[in-house]
Amino acid sequence: MTLLGLVWRNLQLRALSSTLTALGVALGTMLVTAILILQAALAQHYEAPGRGYGIVVGAPGSALQLVLSAIYHVDDAPGLMPMRVWWELEADDSVALAVPYAVGDAFRGYRVVATTDAFFDRRSPQPAGEGAAKLAEGRPFHFDRARLDATLAALGAELGEDPGHVGEDHEDGEDHRDGEEHQGDDDRFEAVVGAEVARALGVRVGDRIEPTHGVEGGRVHDEEHLWEVVGILKPTDTAVDRLVLIPLDSFFAIEDHRGGALLPGTREPGLSAVLVFPRPGVHKVMLLSRLNRRPEIQVADVHEEVRNLFAIVGSVDVLFLLVAILVVVVGVLSVLVALYNSMNERRREVAILRAIGAPRRWVLGSVVTEAMAITALGALAGVALGHLLVAVSASRVEATAGFRPAALTFVPAELAVIALVVVGGALAGLGPAWKAYRTDVAENLRPT
Repeated sequence: MTLLGLVWRNLQLRALSSTLTALGVALGTMLVTAILILQAALAQHYEAPGRGYGIVVGAPGSALQLVLSAIYHVDDAPGLMPMRVWWELEADDSVALAVPYAVGDAFRGYRVVATTDAFFDRRSPQPAGEGAAKLAEGRPFHFDRARLDATLAALGAELGEDPGHVGEDHEDGEDHRDGEEHQGDDDRFEAVVGAEVARALGVRVGDRIEPTHGVEGGRVHDEEHLWEVVGILKPTDTAVDRLVLIPLDSFFAIEDHRGGALLPGTREPGLSAVLVFPRPGVHKVMLLSRLNRRPEIQVADVHEEVRNLFAIVGSVDVLFLLVAILVVVVGVLSVLVALYNSMNERRREVAILRAIGAPRRWVLGSVVTEAMAITALGALAGVALGHLLVAVSASRVEATAGFRPAALTFVPAELAVIALVVVGGALAGLGPAWKAYRTDVAENLRPT
């Protein structure tokens, strides 16, 4: 009988015990695998999409909340900041591009963001490209700066000295309209939707949509407003895919938003946030230094806040990973206990093998191989169960954390987990193997 044949025979003879022992290993491996997949999905969702963004300016509060709200769209904005800060940033020599955001509506579960045609500038990283190159089909919406000023003035806002077009920085003189002429007031209510919005809701260019009031879509507006979808963004696998973009001037034309257009107790218009793209070199440091001295705003360095986020989440991940590893260790130890106890029943079998010529090292190797086989089966089953666990919990994770892990994603570290579990099984099998190695042939062949 070959070594592998003997191992297979022993597994069959003790099928229930071997299965239960492998299951203990599988449960720990399942937890480790699920955590590794979630860590990879978290990094893919937050780290990669955050690249290309510089600074976010918003209302005083939490810098991390500001970044999560403005870049990842998974949290409420801290409040309103003065709109004049946007105008000042546009005129700042250290700023290459300033993209304003106003939030407060949703469309069938997807966040509506009011912004300007600056979103379609090539320096805005998601999606890549300039103007219509950012879209899979259609065109960018029209934005009219003068119409925004007129709307705010009608609400009683103090606009200061000619904020209209100060500091606009379109280096090549492009306005992202691809030759479209301004169409008057009818083009105010236009929308561009993200790739996931279009796919999930079946939205197409030419459709009319009606957002509801509130970031979570609490209620319909008092008066009906329909936005015509004029474009669909290219897929980016970022939070931008889940946005509905509308012109900033149309946002303040909605009756329900007029009450919140001005900062409380003032006549200053407000915004939710401004994405700031500094010029290369030391300009980012200079901007952060200047803006951090202003008490009316909160300034967040996107790279720094994402790093802080991973530091917070990473400590929790490590804790969960340690617990999962302990479960794996307990499972591997159960292999040792199960095989060690079974040696009492197998002493005569081992003695017979020795009597017919099997060398001691062959007996030792068979027990170690059996331990490795049990842990290998448990590890492979655990990896499969880990992917199944992620698939079952994906919707829940998306609802609570804002990203959806892909159950079929393979993390290279899974191979290391399987290898380590099998090595652990081999080490656990050394104890029972040594016991079999030292079996006394003559004593165990005596008639009972």
